Amino acid sequence: MRPQSIRELDSLPDRIKLHRQADRRGILVVEGPSDERFIQRLLPQRWALFPAGSRNIVISTLQDIEELRVDRVAGLVDQDFDGVAQAARDRDLPIYWYENADLEAFLFLSPALENVLAELASEKKLVV
Repeated sequence: MRPQSIRELDSLPDRIKLHRQADRRGILVVEGPSDERFIQRLLPQRWALFPAGSRNIVISTLQDIEELRVDRVAGLVDQDFDGVAQAARDRDLPIYWYENADLEAFLFLSPALENVLAELASEKKLVV
């Protein structure tokens, strides 16, 4: 069957390899748009960011990138406590994850939330 859209022909590893020719920054493959926005706000322009859509696609992209011999590429995923991310790291893939399972738990359990509330919230409402 012929593809109905050019998107069906898209290959993330091939896009990353092509991107490497024009941009020497490190490349970070992330799960989704919220990860992309978080990293971009945290370290603007530090990484070339590529959202993959899911943790499994991040991992498979890293495997394919290894075969394509593209340098300075890593993945950032949710750990989810099921061992999948650790298994990928055990296979020597350059994969990293947030503490506390995912981005939301990482932020919620970090001092960031407390700092934001202390800065912006009404002191009267914060008193217990």
